Amino acid sequence: MKCFYHPEKDALGTCKNCCKGICGECIIDVGNGIACDDACRDAVNQVNALVDYNKEQLKNIPKSMSFITNTGDINKNSYLFNAYFLLSLGLIIIVLNIYLFVKNNQIGFSFVWMGTIGIIFILFSFFSFRNAKKVGNAFAAIITDEEK
Repeated sequence: MKCFYHPEKDALGTCKNCCKGICGECIIDVGNGIACDDACRDAVNQVNALVDYNKEQLKNIPKSMSFITNTGDINKNSYLFNAYFLLSLGLIIIVLNIYLFVKNNQIGFSFVWMGTIGIIFILFSFFSFRNAKKVGNAFAAIITDEEK
């Protein structure tokens, strides 16, 4: 890569703000990166200050309020909600199907169709229970790693 301002020279790095290639003559060191001119230096300093501020704010968040904790709980709860919803829906369809069979005393296309849908919902609920358990186990591993 060649320097943006001196095409005859090889670039030693890229500006952290505009990503232009810059040579040793053009480099402005900003501590945590390099810039190509004063405008980019100011922008890089602002970005670095924002990143440092966010890192400091992240240290002040209690572990019980951390993003990882909340994300793990939310994922597990959503899988459990899906599992219970699909299980109850599947059971309702199966019970309704049995009721209609007893009432009409015949097996028709709707009996097979509704039974199949009910069984599929119940199977999906078991997959959701399994995923909730996996998320819970992974979440427990993350929490124990954080506490070390």
